[in-house]
Amino acid sequence: MTVRCNDINQMATASNHDIERIAKYRRVSGFAIRQQGLVLVVVLWMIAMLSIIAGSVVSDGRAEIRVAINQADRWQAVSLAEAGIYRGIAVLAANARWPTSGDIQTLVLGQDKIRLAIYDESGRIDLNSADPTLLQGLVAGLGLTSMQQGHWLDVLADWKDPDSLTRLQGAEDDEYFQKGYRYGAKDGGFESVSELRQLLSMDDNLYRKLAPALTVHSLQRGVNPAVASERVLRTLPGVDNQQLQAYIQQRKMAWQMDGKPPKAPNFPRQLLTTESGHVFSLFSEGVTESGARAKILAMVRMAPRQQPPYSVLSWQQANWFPEDTKAE
Repeated sequence: MTVRCNDINQMATASNHDIERIAKYRRVSGFAIRQQGLVLVVVLWMIAMLSIIAGSVVSDGRAEIRVAINQADRWQAVSLAEAGIYRGIAVLAANARWPTSGDIQTLVLGQDKIRLAIYDESGRIDLNSADPTLLQGLVAGLGLTSMQQGHWLDVLADWKDPDSLTRLQGAEDDEYFQKGYRYGAKDGGFESVSELRQLLSMDDNLYRKLAPALTVHSLQRGVNPAVASERVLRTLPGVDNQQLQAYIQQRKMAWQMDGKPPKAPNFPRQLLTTESGHVFSLFSEGVTESGARAKILAMVRMAPRQQPPYSVLSWQQANWFPEDTKAE
């Protein structure tokens, strides 16, 4: 069989065209595949980013919900504490039977509770009027050294007295300025118990131990044993511990029965008063089912013949409760 040259050339030309078409198809197909792969990578990356963003949004939402729940619990605890204060005021206004020596009473409201303690200020040691023996007894029960006790008592006396003479371990203006204070001794009486914080060398730990036993509203030289706390009664010189415990127990039983306090044992009479005050401190703690807590300290003056029968002298958030400062 004879093949002509022209035929051979045509066949070669056709083959070359086919090869070029195939190569072009492969180039186009490869580009398309690469493009599809890039699109897939971009889509997967966008899905991953959206997942991260969605997770972050969910996490932030949960955190905000937790914060909102905590805030709601906190405000619920505050409301409970405020309700406790008003409950105490209502008890005092009605002259209802209730211990006013600081014994903590618990009121249960469903799953929540209120802890309330009421103090008759006549059962506390008056910073301005009390016999110095009571202050000495109070300081002696704090576990301080005799030198520390003398220092604190002298600093206290120098703060109140009108002169500029410094007691042996006391502090007048110069001592305050030397220690970097911007003020000196007041040379006047205390207007509030919190003023103790301004005394030289006074720290928060010592203040918290002293404050529950002190007042500026009694205006008495002595204390009323019928409403005085155990800590205050321990400041009386020569008090027998067994006798003291028996008296406190009798007093609790009397409140539960007829509300009439028992006769005080052989306490030093010159350091006692039988007058009940008209000013009361109320400590209230609200505790929610979730465990959130809020504490409020209020000072009220009762005036039964007025309307309303009380006036609020102070109202503040408290960071401690009477039982936190019990004597060891």
